[in-house]
Amino acid sequence: MSIAVKLETKLRGIGKAQQNVLDAMGHMEVAKSGLQNVSDSMQRIRELFVQGLNGTNSVDEKMLCSVK
Repeated sequence: MSIAVKLETKLRGIGKAQQNVLDAMGHMEVAKSGLQNVSDSMQRIRELFVQGLNGTNSVDEKMLCSVK
């Protein structure tokens, strides 16, 4: 009986460890998505900055971009 109790305890520990790994993977996916959004926003800011420097946008378009 003692062996069975020890094995059951180990099995529950392994099950909890597996759940912890799955939880961590979910958190990593959320973080990855957030970083991708930040990267996309930074790229868009860079594009608008370059457009502003090279005169691609008119004064009116620049004013519209600053309002957003």
